[in-house]
Amino acid sequence: MNKKISMTCVIIGYNTAKPLAELLFSINQQNYNNDDVEIIYVDDGSSDDSLDLFNEYNLKYSKKSIGLPKNKGRMFARKEGVRGAKGKWCLFLNSSIVLHPNLFTEYFKIIHSHAFKGYVGSVSYRSDDQIFESYLNHLSRGINGLAHLEVVPYYNILFSNCLIRLDVLKNIKWNTDMKQYGGEELFFAFLIYMQHPDSFRVCKNALVYRNNHPSFTEHCIRMSIFGNNNFKKLNLDLQLQIIKYKWALCSFPGSFICFKQIMKLSSIFYKTKNIKFRFIMIKIGLWASILYGYHASNRFKSS
Repeated sequence: MNKKISMTCVIIGYNTAKPLAELLFSINQQNYNNDDVEIIYVDDGSSDDSLDLFNEYNLKYSKKSIGLPKNKGRMFARKEGVRGAKGKWCLFLNSSIVLHPNLFTEYFKIIHSHAFKGYVGSVSYRSDDQIFESYLNHLSRGINGLAHLEVVPYYNILFSNCLIRLDVLKNIKWNTDMKQYGGEELFFAFLIYMQHPDSFRVCKNALVYRNNHPSFTEHCIRMSIFGNNNFKKLNLDLQLQIIKYKWALCSFPGSFICFKQIMKLSSIFYKTKNIKFRFIMIKIGLWASILYGYHASNRFKSS
C-alpha cells in the first residue's frame, strides 16, 4: 500500500556537492521520524558529482532525484521539483543550507494548528566576513524582527527555507525566464501574494543555517550580475521595491562609473568601527552594485 506523503522537501542545487552532503546529513538528524516526508533533489545541470552523491546517500526518508541536462536556473529547477511532489506541502530548501534538528517538527506543528497558505522559517547566516555576517543576522533585516505568526511581506519570503501548500504552487504561472542570479524569487513571491495577500506567516523556530556565505565584496559582485540581468526583467514596481528611488534608474553620462565607484568605496568604509555606519555602507554598496550592473548593461547595449 502506498504511504501518504504530507510534506515534500524540494532541494535544488548546482555544483554544490560538499554543502549538499552537509544538508543531507542534517536531514538524517531530524527528530521527526514519521514516514510521511519525501525528499526530491533537482540537480540543475551540475558538472560535479552532486547528483551521484544524492542518489547514493542513505536517507531516512523516501527520496528521488531529477537531473536536468543543463543549467536552467533556480525557478525552473523548483518547478520541476513541484511537478514531482506528492505532499500536500512543499518545503523549499537550497543545497547550501543545513537544517536545525527540529525543523520538520516545527513545520508540522504549525500546519496542524493553523490554516495559512505558507510559512517562512528563520535563516542564520555564517560567513568568514564577520562584519557582513552581523549585518545579515541583524534584527532589522528581513523576518528577523518579526514575531512568530506575524504576516511576512512578499519581499521577505526566502525560498531557502519556506513551506507552501502544493495547491497554491500549482495555480501560479511560473516565470522560468530568469536563469541568472537574483530577483526570480522576489517575482515569484509577488505572484503568490497577488493571489493570496497576507497568507504567509513567520514560523520563528523553523531554523536553517546558511554556512560559508560569500563576503560583502563577493556578494556585491553577485548583485552587479543581478543588475545586469534579472533586475531588468522585473516590472517597475518590483525594481523600485529594491532600489527605492526612480531617479537612480535614469541614465546619465558616466552613471555606471559613478555607481561602480560607490560600490568600491563602500567595500572599504564598511569596515569602520562604528556599527551603524557599517550597515549604512553595506546597504549603499549593495544598492550601488545593482545599479552598476544595470547601467553598465544599458551602456554596452547602446554603444
